Formats: sequence, structure tokens, C-alpha cells
Amino acid sequence: MNCDPVPWRVGSPSCGAYLTTGYYGAPKQCAGQVIYAGLRLGRDPVEAWLAFTCDLHHDELIAPRELLDRDHAVLADWRDREQRALDGRGWDPPRPLAVGTAANYLVRRALRKTATWPLG
Repeated sequence: MNCDPVPWRVGSPSCGAYLTTGYYGAPKQCAGQVIYAGLRLGRDPVEAWLAFTCDLHHDELIAPRELLDRDHAVLADWRDREQRALDGRGWDPPRPLAVGTAANYLVRRALRKTATWPLG
């Protein structure tokens, strides 16, 4: 991961990175094609989130990997949830994978696993 992480939107069905290239430097969400999945940490309490990113921002993820079939299913679900909210049919937000101690354990496990798997 970078020392200075970019702003991020967890629970996003697209690349979660935000860029400051919008009108007058306003942040806007990256429009890059999603090709990686990994973890992002939230704070207070600590939360581990499944996150998706484009090639440019994959180093912002913990243990990035190429998308699996199950990731495509999650992306489709999150897109559907977002569209239902935009259509005024209610907002059922995505949830973190783990919270608190379980989140820390999940991150440690992912880091140990990637230490034995070379990234492509």
C-alpha cells in the first residue's frame, strides 16, 4: 500500500478510489475498469471491507488479486443495491467483511497468504 492512501469509498461497485481531478479539484470517483479485489480497512471501529479497484489503484488494496467469480457476484449485488437506492426503493448498504478483532485477524491472514503468493 502507498504511504499516502487516496480517499476511498468502501462498498462501491466500481473502483473505490477518489481522484481530485474533478471541477476545480473536487474529488470524483475513479472510472477505471474494475479488475482487482482486495481488502480496505475502515476505522472506529476497525472494519475490513472487500474492495474493488482498477489497475491504477490496486496498490491501495491489502492483498490485491484478480477478480474471482464470487467477486463478480458481489459487484452485481452492490450495483443492484445502489440502483435500488437511486430509484427510491430503499437503501440496503453493503456491510464490512469483519469488524474489530475479526477484521484485524482477516487482514493478518490475507497478508500472510500473499507473502507466499507472488503477485502477477
